[in-house]
Amino acid sequence: MWNALIDRMDDNGIITASESDLAEATFTLRQTVHARIGVLRGSALLQLVQEGRGGGAARYGVSDPGQPRQAPLPALPEGSRWLRDPGGARALFDQHAGHIATTTRQREQLRQLWNALIDRMDDNGIITASESDLAEATFTLQRTVHNRIGALRDRGLLQLVQEGRGGGAARYGVSDPGQPRQAPLPALPEGSRWLRDPGGARALFDQHADHIATTTPQREQLRQLWNALIDRMDDNGIITASGSDLAEATSAPQPTVHDRIGVLRDRGLLQLVREGRGGGAARYGVSDPGQPRQAPLPGPALGPDRPQGEDLSWLDHGGTLPMSGPAPASPAGTGLPGLPGPLDDPDAPPRRPGRRGGRNRGGRYPAWA
Repeated sequence: MWNALIDRMDDNGIITASESDLAEATFTLRQTVHARIGVLRGSALLQLVQEGRGGGAARYGVSDPGQPRQAPLPALPEGSRWLRDPGGARALFDQHAGHIATTTRQREQLRQLWNALIDRMDDNGIITASESDLAEATFTLQRTVHNRIGALRDRGLLQLVQEGRGGGAARYGVSDPGQPRQAPLPALPEGSRWLRDPGGARALFDQHADHIATTTPQREQLRQLWNALIDRMDDNGIITASGSDLAEATSAPQPTVHDRIGVLRDRGLLQLVREGRGGGAARYGVSDPGQPRQAPLPGPALGPDRPQGEDLSWLDHGGTLPMSGPAPASPAGTGLPGLPGPLDDPDAPPRRPGRRGGRNRGGRYPAWA
């Protein structure tokens, strides 16, 4: 674009050009041209002489600012230091990779972005890059690039030096934060303790499984999610995982994964250590709550056969919340209200009152049979 501007310089050194004209000359969107002109002006290479009226041509002059301007570096947290050489910056990622993401796939995706950033480091250690440029370089969505940059900044490896204007390039520096950062663990309820080894965490689920879900399909679905979580536990007992990653690992819809994580947290087996940003990975810890928790009953028992605990049958079929009201009558001979079908077919959808294919008397729910 600089060359397109200079092509429009007259004998007096004045450039006359409109953004639409420059967009056509550079095969670029007009909005992008506007942002890039802002970058050139921000670097003091281009000076606005006269505004363009009504989208018409503006006039510019070229100036030499002397030594290239560098935005002042921000103050680093205590114990951190700047890294200005690409080799040291690449090695830094290797030291911290296991504390940023715990799966090979996550690490490689972040490493690809990290290398693209380091490729854009100048002799002063400053990285100049836009999210759209990085998205193209890593074959990734721009929103994903934004989230991953957030993860690198959150861990103290990447520092923002100067914001990008209008979607243009931002400037970053690389910093070594020292020991890899761990989020502080939350306080546990009285009687609970942290479990930091995968073996103990897997055994914990077996101890509590019957108190979390009352049918074999429910237990196995929760066990599959639990194992996927424990597979992502690091040496410090911290689990780093996103809902989308767990959904893919367990072949379950993401809303269902969200609901099942809620059940594990409600029973005191899983503790949230740090929220995930923008759909990114969250961090969890495993805790042993002692005696298995029972969910509080919503009201007086409806009879001697009412199960002592929360009905989790909604977890079986894609995360649909249970409907309020009394439990449906039990199948003949089971004596257990609320089961989704005969004992030999626990996944069969429950039958509800109403004509086949019609509506219930209240007209709220379609008949399932």
